Amino acid sequence: MNQEIMRRIRQVLLVLLILGLLYYPFYSGDSRTDCKTMEAAITKLIKSETMNKQDANGLKRYYDISVKDTEGFILYTPKSMMDVDELLIIKLKTGDDGAVFRKAVEARLATQLKNFNGYGTNQTELLNKHKLVIKKGYLFYAVSKQADTWKQIFQDAL
Repeated sequence: MNQEIMRRIRQVLLVLLILGLLYYPFYSGDSRTDCKTMEAAITKLIKSETMNKQDANGLKRYYDISVKDTEGFILYTPKSMMDVDELLIIKLKTGDDGAVFRKAVEARLATQLKNFNGYGTNQTELLNKHKLVIKKGYLFYAVSKQADTWKQIFQDAL
């Protein structure tokens, strides 16, 4: 009888182990979505006549972030110096990078608020309604009238 109980316990443990392994990918911390997939999902809504896609130099210029510190990034900035629409998505190398990149984004936001303080009320309003999220191994930052839509697409793509 003891052997029968032990056999049942082993069977239950084996089933639990298998279930745990099957569900692990769905509950793990980081998204399996790569930057190219993320970009394909979100750039359909980017207006190329008002925004420029930036490269590694733009990431360094606007945020003082080196591309080698990321797993990938998407950065769009306004074509006009009087606009503040901006989209930044960074795939983090480690969870610790989120705090560092958040500070860089907050510094950029503070600079933009300072630049438009006193005369750019529309720009200041958009900046104050920015979206900043760190989720599943990604940092998302958006300033735009479309920021909520971009954020939803970002979250759906994770």
